[in-house]
Amino acid sequence: MIIVYGGRKGGVGKSSGAINFAAGLQEQGKDVLLFDADRTENSSSWNHIRNENKTLKRVNSVQGYGNILTQLADLSERYDDIVIDTAGKDSQEFRYALAVADIALIPFRCSMFDLKTLPQVSDIISTMRPTNPKLQCFCYISMATTNPIMKEVFQTSQRVEKLKRDGLIDELTFLDSIISDRVAFRNVLFEGKSIYENDDKKAIQEIEDIIHEILNLHRTALDKQGSQHAQEA
Repeated sequence: MIIVYGGRKGGVGKSSGAINFAAGLQEQGKDVLLFDADRTENSSSWNHIRNENKTLKRVNSVQGYGNILTQLADLSERYDDIVIDTAGKDSQEFRYALAVADIALIPFRCSMFDLKTLPQVSDIISTMRPTNPKLQCFCYISMATTNPIMKEVFQTSQRVEKLKRDGLIDELTFLDSIISDRVAFRNVLFEGKSIYENDDKKAIQEIEDIIHEILNLHRTALDKQGSQHAQEA
């Protein structure tokens, strides 16, 4: 399975999400590759720090830029799952990854600037649909406040619903699970660790919830496609 992290805006916890998603799949016993297709090299920098600590389990990682299709075709034969970290913009690497990905993941923050990119992402997915009909695109709120008094998650969800009603984000599926703005997500990166190598159980559970929800939705979609193909046959 090929999973690509991307979007039209940076600063949303994309690289952190890709790292922890890859780590979560590895925790399930999968043979996982973390593919850094972002020229800022955040994922690669993290993995370099990790490799210097021989007590930590290795996470396979490569870099690739530009037309990464040939590279992905080769690597997909060698790994169970590939998690691709692309830049926070409509990059060449993002488009090529979407052409072959099973799942696109778009984290976004509770801000006007993030919300206004969602219709743009939906348009990109729509453009890629003829090339890759199997592609599923999931979005989730990232870096949300943990302050129970604040209602930004609820307010953002209401604004997303309006975008849905206006028909501006038809290609996007929104998760119930969210990622909060927890110090643990930032601190582990300095040590080349994933959130699973940290004591913050709430942070670990948030990543687990994201992975579980995405994989369940993906399986449901595949089952539905299989039933449709059987009926057509």
